[in-house]
Amino acid sequence: MTRMNKNDKALNELVIKSNRPDAVDHTPEQSEHKSLFDAYLRHGDDEQGLRKIQTKAMSMGSDPDGGYFIPSELDASIQSLVRNLSPLRQLARVVSVQTTNIKFLVSQSDISSGWVHETESRPVTDSGTIAQIQPAFGELYAAPSVTQQLADDSFIDLDAFLANDIASMFAATEGTAFFTGTGVNQPRGFLDYDTASTADASRDFGTIQYIPSGASGAFTTGAGSSDSLVDLVHALKPAHRQNAAFVMNSATLGAVRKIRDAAGAPIFVQTISAGTPSTLLGYPIFETESMPLMKPRLRSLKPI
Repeated sequence: MTRMNKNDKALNELVIKSNRPDAVDHTPEQSEHKSLFDAYLRHGDDEQGLRKIQTKAMSMGSDPDGGYFIPSELDASIQSLVRNLSPLRQLARVVSVQTTNIKFLVSQSDISSGWVHETESRPVTDSGTIAQIQPAFGELYAAPSVTQQLADDSFIDLDAFLANDIASMFAATEGTAFFTGTGVNQPRGFLDYDTASTADASRDFGTIQYIPSGASGAFTTGAGSSDSLVDLVHALKPAHRQNAAFVMNSATLGAVRKIRDAAGAPIFVQTISAGTPSTLLGYPIFETESMPLMKPRLRSLKPI
């Protein structure tokens, strides 16, 4: 048998094999590929059409069609979860210190004085009492583990991502400690202090005053429902009210927005300017989930 006859026999066997019935159902793309392959074996034509259908089949994304040759795409940016950030740092007085052994002095009572005639003697007056406050300190840290392969990957700016993500986490963790911190290796939150309903002159130093809200875990409804909030505002001394602000979580804010005064007007005023907080009874209001859910009392924090 000559070499040409051997080639013809092998070609005929391929054609016969390609025409054998298959127990597996073919997709339209696979049937088209088989038809073009048969034409190519018989006549050697339509090579471009065969290549076209091969490329089409391989782009299907399945392993039998060569989809595993196509790499998956990865977006260059990493999206972060939105964290609840506290507004307390922008409301509080921030002091830079060089040591953790720092104390603040607070005068608990005013120095007394008196009136005398020009030529009368001047007796010694009460000098008052001084108390000291020593803040609790701690170090906030993060130690994420990153593989060398990921660190060397030029596709992702990992340094910038970690810096931004850690800074966001620090802000959220720090803000929570300002409210509920225990004072052990972290700040002591003002919600961790004892509370009393008595006024300034009768309350022990370091105890936070609270004003009853009128209902257990909620506000009263109907006429006078805003009275407890008005009492809360005026429990502060006039000098403190100048820079006062409301801080509450989303659930409490939702309840406050439903409260109306005796004339039926809402006490909550929505801001229309970007960057300007909404107001409650004329005072700015800040929203943070670091504050607890509504309780049967409102807290009035007196600044130092």
